[in-house]
Amino acid sequence: MKRLSPLMTLVIGLLVGLFVGAAFTTAVGDVMKMNYEQIVGQAGETKITRGKLAEYCIARMGWKVAPELQEQAVLEEALRTSGFTVTDAEVQARIDLLTRYAADNELARQQLEAYPQNVLREKLRAILISEKALNITITTKEAEDFYISYPRLFFNKPMAKLICIVTNNLTDARRAMQRLRDGEDPSKLSAMLSTNEKIREVKGDVGYQTRDRVNNSKLADQIFDANDGKGLKPGQYTEPILVETEFMRDKVGPDGRPIIRPDGKPEKEIVKISEYWIAYVADFKQSKTPQFEEVKDVAALLARGTKLQQALPKWIAQQRQQMTVKWVKDFDNPAAELQVVPPPPPPLANR
Repeated sequence: MKRLSPLMTLVIGLLVGLFVGAAFTTAVGDVMKMNYEQIVGQAGETKITRGKLAEYCIARMGWKVAPELQEQAVLEEALRTSGFTVTDAEVQARIDLLTRYAADNELARQQLEAYPQNVLREKLRAILISEKALNITITTKEAEDFYISYPRLFFNKPMAKLICIVTNNLTDARRAMQRLRDGEDPSKLSAMLSTNEKIREVKGDVGYQTRDRVNNSKLADQIFDANDGKGLKPGQYTEPILVETEFMRDKVGPDGRPIIRPDGKPEKEIVKISEYWIAYVADFKQSKTPQFEEVKDVAALLARGTKLQQALPKWIAQQRQQMTVKWVKDFDNPAAELQVVPPPPPPLANR
């Protein structure tokens, strides 16, 4: 299935706090303790630890990301000293609102579920503190204008909850379809018959999918154009559809090891996989365009997130002018002392 569209990724990012930096959690929560002796890779008997990876990243990208981390530190310090607090009830209210938005939006639900609850709560707590510190408010008119300006964010496309059976043999696929006709459980059939390991592991359950996320146009047509364009009904399924996929992988030699080119990089090869997909529809949700009154709270939330995103850079710059920021000049010198970092020039809007 295809990845999220950039627009939807941005919107969900606004909701859960990606736009203010990955370090937000540490602004109001405990710093996660990392084990830098953790093995993250291995070549033969040579191990790569998390610490070695970290040092490599510092050496390659340290000064490239330093300004971004400084900005995040300024934001965290400004929030820490802002004097504003957020109650657990406020955080829960925001979670409830996000959950309601995600109830009919599968992409939003997937984004929310990708976060552990404790991380999500701390990100939302930081966002709520930011809204208070910057006095971010949204009127009903602003929420309605946002609703009118971005109708795609509120329109729910048709979605089908799919259980797929995927085999690399047409005869086996036809046998699977016959067993579906005989009334056998599609999840059990997928677990038994699917040759695609990932599909077999989840018993064919790929969740709710919109047309644009289905990995083959013919498969999507059979799912969403059936029954005079109303889509397959729960309990119905497609014919076996051939899906051909190409991807690159490291080429291996007779000894099973990757073949290394003279330049030291692994040699690549194109792999083509042909599979027959049967999509069983467990549930189908028709498209829906809600009225503003139905989603006004969500529209206000999204509008608030947009306003916060626009206001944060200027506010961070102002906070930066009021505090001392220090940084070491030499990452590789254990004795290096922190030195004051000159503040950057103010934003153009302030000049």
